[in-house]
Amino acid sequence: MKTSPGRDASVALSTHLHDWVLARVAPDSRVALMAPTPALVAALEARACSRLVLTEGPAEALAPEARASLERFAPTHVVLPAHSTWPLATWLETLRLAAPRAEVLWGFWNAGGAAGLLATLLGQAPGRAGPSDVEVTRLLRAEGFEVRGREARPAPPGTPGLASATEDSLRALLTQLSASAEADLLLYAVAPMSGARVEAPALVPGLLSVVVDATRSEHPGSLDETLFSLACQDHAAVEVLLVGDTSGTPLPEGLTTTRYGTVRQALAGARGQYLAFLDAGSVIYPRHYARLLDTLGQGTAAWALARAFRATCRPGLSGRPPYIEGKRPFPLGERPDTAHLLAEPELLQALVIDRTRVGPLSLEPEALLPRLCGLFPPVFLAEGIATCEVRSLLETPPAPRALAPSMRMLLPLSTLVETLAHARAEGALSRGRVHRVVDELNTRLREGLPWLHGALRSAAQGRRR
Repeated sequence: MKTSPGRDASVALSTHLHDWVLARVAPDSRVALMAPTPALVAALEARACSRLVLTEGPAEALAPEARASLERFAPTHVVLPAHSTWPLATWLETLRLAAPRAEVLWGFWNAGGAAGLLATLLGQAPGRAGPSDVEVTRLLRAEGFEVRGREARPAPPGTPGLASATEDSLRALLTQLSASAEADLLLYAVAPMSGARVEAPALVPGLLSVVVDATRSEHPGSLDETLFSLACQDHAAVEVLLVGDTSGTPLPEGLTTTRYGTVRQALAGARGQYLAFLDAGSVIYPRHYARLLDTLGQGTAAWALARAFRATCRPGLSGRPPYIEGKRPFPLGERPDTAHLLAEPELLQALVIDRTRVGPLSLEPEALLPRLCGLFPPVFLAEGIATCEVRSLLETPPAPRALAPSMRMLLPLSTLVETLAHARAEGALSRGRVHRVVDELNTRLREGLPWLHGALRSAAQGRRR
């Protein structure tokens, strides 16, 4: 499949749209074609589908007679032109009124597709004028349309002028940032929803949205302690999004709280510029979020991380709340170590994300920490005590999520060199410490237990022979 916007791309889009329409319609379907397409008209006729062929016209509105014909025809499916001069928003606004029960079918080249972006960067194709999949998803929600079908077709690898390993890495990075970048050609089937249009909430500057998950079986169940710790935060602009069955939990006064059934719904309703996650039962100390937000505000980092520790809990007796049996700090050292972050998925509860700095990155928590580590170097608050207490009824921490082979890390070469130099220095220092310990032990054995020292030395010489 070609990715250039020339004739080959045009033919590919028309061909795939033709097949997409035939896969969605049935013999009794009433199909309105918004542009004359002889091959598709013939195929629909062979299927015994009722057909209406219209032309979009030069203006961004259907002519009165065309609109009346469309309303009388009452289509079950409307096929948009493969190459239209109208913006998608115009089509959706028009068809919501003129064909409210129709399924709208169309296809487009994704302006945010990885292959197209690489071709543009290499000067092999101009930047696409069409929409990106992220833009289309946002527009459908705003116009009140539901997605009934979607097919994504990635262009095969083999971009001229790039080594295959380089192309794979660049595509993987773009896909990590936006999952829809994997698709270069997209086919949609959408229909108007019966409810009112839903605008995506605008991000409120300075507001922190905290998603509290009460659905996990390993949390201690002390949701009231979690909410109390949030009510005591030094950062005042906080909204809490509760996930799960929390109807029996009293809510602290003055804390903006909303209940949701799933994490995805909570993320869709989150209004804050900043985002954080907590499991029910975990607590954070009053200065935790204030320090992280101050740090993000002073720089350009996309996320910040504070020190935390893990508390193992035991269920209380006779209906009493759980009690903490033991604590251990997360081993983060003096600098954020990617290996430690990926090995401790519970550290997701110790960070804050600036949503204005992560682009279209998916914020669903299941694989969020690896994606953040791969694309956005964090700011780590190494000084001071831990301010996040991750509580769990399980003694053993959850296993780290297996990384996909396609995961890539965006890292300046200078940072990599500095990290390797630091690791070598730490290794040399450790070896020096080991040698000093061995020398000291050897001296003590020679002076205090000469017979044991002689026996060990003879045994070692014997092994060397």
